[in-house]
Amino acid sequence: MVVALVITTQFGFAQDTTFKQDVKKFFELSGGGGGIEAVQDQILPMIDEDQHEEFKKDFSSLMDDFYNKVASVFEEEFTHEDIKSLIAIIEQGIEEENPNMGELIQASEAGKKFMDKEKIIDEKMQNKLMTWGLDMQLMMSKYGIE
Repeated sequence: MVVALVITTQFGFAQDTTFKQDVKKFFELSGGGGGIEAVQDQILPMIDEDQHEEFKKDFSSLMDDFYNKVASVFEEEFTHEDIKSLIAIIEQGIEEENPNMGELIQASEAGKKFMDKEKIIDEKMQNKLMTWGLDMQLMMSKYGIE
């Protein structure tokens, strides 16, 4: 019984991790992640060089928290298959250099579902990311950045 519980727990964790990784990939492919992660490059010159490594660790932890929050919102609204489908559509559009990515997405069932839930997702994201923004400010103040 203990072995079954351990296997079930690890399988569930692996699925959860894969879902989060796929949400992160979708978010990055759709243009959501690049701007946030570029913040690190903008902040580093403002910090003493001897604190760069510590800052990178703190920033990485903060980004993990960011993507956990994004994934939790998506997990409430979409299945893993929905996310995989959206990733496949975007990757196909990128590969084909299709300038009408929005049309490609809207033509699929997962894309229609995404468009229907976009307002709900935005609202949930705003609520979750307000606390993340405060954490970011606290981290920056740790390094003397106001």
